[in-house]
Amino acid sequence: MISFTRPTNLNGAELRQELNAGGVAISDDMSAVKLDADNVLWLDIKDKDKTKAEAIVAAHNGTV
Repeated sequence: MISFTRPTNLNGAELRQELNAGGVAISDDMSAVKLDADNVLWLDIKDKDKTKAEAIVAAHNGTV
């Protein structure tokens, strides 16, 4: 699990699709995208994909 700053408008399902489309493999398992008590976003991705994922998460604007 790798931590990221939570986007303002987070939609886990959309973020998963964006990550997979951007070449960052993430499963459809509910626990693959988590928010902790401090509102930190955790993604179950490989360490080598962190840089790609950072750009995707930063650009993410999920619908509610």
